[in-house]
Amino acid sequence: MFVLTIAGDLSALRTIDAMIALVRRGMVAIDAKRAIEAAVERRRALVEVPMVEDTDVLARDLEAAGFSAEIMARLPQPARAS
Repeated sequence: MFVLTIAGDLSALRTIDAMIALVRRGMVAIDAKRAIEAAVERRRALVEVPMVEDTDVLARDLEAAGFSAEIMARLPQPARAS
């Protein structure tokens, strides 16, 4: 779970780039669109991203689009059978 916020000026936002960053990590397009819209409207949104390969890479992608993402919680990984 991430907290998505506006990193700077609204005029500098690249909302489509931010949506693409979320979709590339497994979010359904309409959910990514709604998350970005919520962040723009309320200045922050909670976002659950299904497949994050590297949190730093996601943060950089969103930062380049004018947003900042902070980890809210990490879900525990299920135990693996040996």
